[in-house]
Amino acid sequence: MKASRKNILLYLFSFILIIYMGYLIFGEVIKRNSLNKNVEYTDAVIVDFSSGPRMRCYLDYNFFVNGKEYHGGGWHYPDSDTFSVGDTIRVVYDKVNPDNNKTYRDYIYSQKERPFIIPVLILMVLLPLWRYRKK
Repeated sequence: MKASRKNILLYLFSFILIIYMGYLIFGEVIKRNSLNKNVEYTDAVIVDFSSGPRMRCYLDYNFFVNGKEYHGGGWHYPDSDTFSVGDTIRVVYDKVNPDNNKTYRDYIYSQKERPFIIPVLILMVLLPLWRYRKK
Protein backbone atom coordinates (compact mmCIF):
# COMPACT_ATOMS: atom_id res chain seq x y z
CA MET A 1 0.00 0.00 0.00
CA LYS A 2 1.50 3.29 -1.09
CA ALA A 3 0.96 6.31 1.14
CA SER A 4 0.07 9.51 -0.62
CA ARG A 5 2.11 12.65 -0.22
CA LYS A 6 -0.83 14.28 1.61
CA ASN A 7 -0.91 11.51 4.22
CA ILE A 8 2.85 11.64 4.75
CA LEU A 9 2.70 15.41 5.31
CA LEU A 10 -0.25 14.98 7.68
CA TYR A 11 1.58 12.37 9.74
CA LEU A 12 4.78 14.41 9.75
CA PHE A 13 2.93 17.54 10.86
CA SER A 14 1.10 15.59 13.58
CA PHE A 15 4.36 14.08 14.84
CA ILE A 16 6.03 17.51 15.00
CA LEU A 17 2.98 18.94 16.76
CA ILE A 18 3.02 16.14 19.35
CA ILE A 19 6.73 16.70 20.04
CA TYR A 20 6.24 20.47 20.37
CA MET A 21 3.21 20.13 22.68
CA GLY A 22 5.11 17.62 24.82
CA TYR A 23 8.03 20.02 25.08
CA LEU A 24 5.74 22.84 26.21
CA ILE A 25 3.76 20.73 28.66
CA PHE A 26 6.67 18.92 30.27
CA GLY A 27 8.83 22.05 30.36
CA GLU A 28 6.11 23.83 32.29
CA VAL A 29 5.61 20.82 34.58
CA ILE A 30 9.34 20.74 35.37
CA LYS A 31 9.34 24.47 36.21
CA ARG A 32 6.23 24.12 38.38
CA ASN A 33 7.65 21.12 40.25
CA SER A 34 10.95 22.92 40.86
CA LEU A 35 9.08 25.96 42.17
CA ASN A 36 6.95 23.77 44.47
CA LYS A 37 10.02 21.94 45.77
CA ASN A 38 12.20 25.03 46.38
CA VAL A 39 9.58 27.65 47.22
CA GLU A 40 10.60 30.92 48.89
CA TYR A 41 8.58 34.09 49.48
CA THR A 42 9.59 37.72 49.21
CA ASP A 43 8.18 41.13 48.40
CA ALA A 44 8.47 42.76 44.99
CA VAL A 45 7.86 46.26 43.69
CA ILE A 46 5.53 46.81 40.73
CA VAL A 47 7.41 48.68 38.00
CA ASP A 48 4.97 48.64 35.08
CA PHE A 49 1.65 47.48 33.69
CA SER A 50 1.32 46.08 30.19
CA SER A 51 -1.18 44.37 27.95
CA GLY A 52 -0.64 41.32 25.82
CA PRO A 53 -2.58 39.15 23.39
CA ARG A 54 -6.35 39.44 23.56
CA MET A 55 -5.97 42.59 25.68
CA ARG A 56 -4.95 40.65 28.78
CA CYS A 57 -3.35 42.86 31.38
CA TYR A 58 -0.08 42.07 33.12
CA LEU A 59 2.01 43.62 35.83
CA ASP A 60 5.79 43.66 35.84
CA TYR A 61 7.79 43.61 39.06
CA ASN A 62 11.33 43.54 40.39
CA PHE A 63 12.65 41.85 43.51
CA PHE A 64 16.01 41.16 45.10
CA VAL A 65 17.52 37.85 46.24
CA ASN A 66 20.96 37.95 47.87
CA GLY A 67 21.57 41.42 46.48
CA LYS A 68 20.79 40.47 42.87
CA GLU A 69 17.79 41.94 41.06
CA TYR A 70 15.27 39.68 39.31
CA HIS A 71 12.31 40.51 37.11
CA GLY A 72 8.94 38.86 36.77
CA GLY A 73 5.40 39.34 35.65
CA GLY A 74 1.91 38.22 36.49
CA TRP A 75 -1.75 38.71 35.76
CA HIS A 76 -3.33 42.07 36.50
CA TYR A 77 -7.08 42.48 36.89
CA PRO A 78 -7.74 46.21 36.41
CA ASP A 79 -11.42 45.93 37.35
CA SER A 80 -10.69 44.54 40.82
CA ASP A 81 -7.02 45.30 41.54
CA THR A 82 -6.05 48.56 43.18
CA PHE A 83 -2.34 48.26 42.43
CA SER A 84 -0.27 51.11 41.12
CA VAL A 85 3.37 51.46 40.11
CA GLY A 86 5.57 51.38 43.22
CA ASP A 87 3.23 49.16 45.26
CA THR A 88 4.60 46.05 46.96
CA ILE A 89 3.24 42.59 46.17
CA ARG A 90 4.04 39.11 47.47
CA VAL A 91 6.15 36.95 45.14
CA VAL A 92 6.98 33.24 45.15
CA TYR A 93 10.33 32.22 43.64
CA ASP A 94 12.47 29.13 43.25
CA LYS A 95 15.44 29.42 45.63
CA VAL A 96 17.60 27.41 43.18
CA ASN A 97 16.56 29.52 40.17
CA PRO A 98 14.97 32.86 41.17
CA ASP A 99 14.17 33.57 37.51
CA ASN A 100 11.40 31.00 37.99
CA ASN A 101 8.93 33.19 39.90
CA LYS A 102 5.26 34.12 40.11
CA THR A 103 3.05 36.44 42.05
CA TYR A 104 1.61 34.74 45.11
CA ARG A 105 -1.90 34.94 43.65
CA ASP A 106 -0.81 33.30 40.38
CA TYR A 107 1.08 30.63 42.33
CA ILE A 108 -2.00 29.72 44.39
CA TYR A 109 -4.12 29.57 41.24
CA SER A 110 -1.57 27.33 39.49
CA GLN A 111 -1.77 24.81 42.35
CA LYS A 112 -5.28 23.86 41.30
CA GLU A 113 -5.12 20.63 39.36
CA ARG A 114 -6.27 20.66 35.76
CA PRO A 115 -6.03 16.97 34.81
CA PHE A 116 -8.22 17.35 31.72
CA ILE A 117 -5.63 19.34 29.74
CA ILE A 118 -3.44 16.44 28.58
CA PRO A 119 -6.31 14.25 27.27
CA VAL A 120 -7.76 17.26 25.46
CA LEU A 121 -4.43 17.98 23.78
CA ILE A 122 -4.06 14.34 22.75
CA LEU A 123 -7.55 14.39 21.26
CA MET A 124 -6.75 17.58 19.37
CA VAL A 125 -3.90 15.76 17.65
CA LEU A 126 -5.60 12.41 17.13
CA LEU A 127 -8.97 13.63 15.83
CA PRO A 128 -7.56 15.08 12.58
CA LEU A 129 -5.66 11.85 12.02
CA TRP A 130 -8.83 9.83 12.54
CA ARG A 131 -10.85 12.17 10.33
CA TYR A 132 -8.51 11.82 7.37
CA ARG A 133 -7.64 8.16 7.78
CA LYS A 134 -7.70 5.98 4.73
CA LYS A 135 -10.93 3.99 4.50
